Amino acid sequence: MYKLFLISSSVFLVILGSILGASLRFKIIDSLRLQSISSHWSVFLVNSLACFSAGLLLSIEQETYHNSYFVPLRLFLTIGFIGSFSTFSTFLAEIFQNLRNQKWKEGLIYLLASIFGGLFFGFAGYCLGNAR
Repeated sequence: MYKLFLISSSVFLVILGSILGASLRFKIIDSLRLQSISSHWSVFLVNSLACFSAGLLLSIEQETYHNSYFVPLRLFLTIGFIGSFSTFSTFLAEIFQNLRNQKWKEGLIYLLASIFGGLFFGFAGYCLGNAR
């Protein structure tokens, strides 16, 4: 019975984080779209924020890995919230749309900026978390 409770509470934390992360992603992208910012750069911003947050949480998790209080926080924030906040499927759709419309240069710039930007922001978050 206790094991079922642990599994249920873990699933609940991931679901709750996912709902909040996806809602915030939608709100940010929609707000930027209303300001006439291209949808793929809105997705780039959201993914960069997600990478930074994931790097920051990774550095915190590294120090608190053996503390049992961090497990629910990891389920809620890292897996649920950040997992649904980032938009890998939208990232791929944006690249495909650029290629389909023969916007090779724009598609390549977006692809490289997203990959290297994600690495940069993930590393920056990780370094910030370890700077304490």
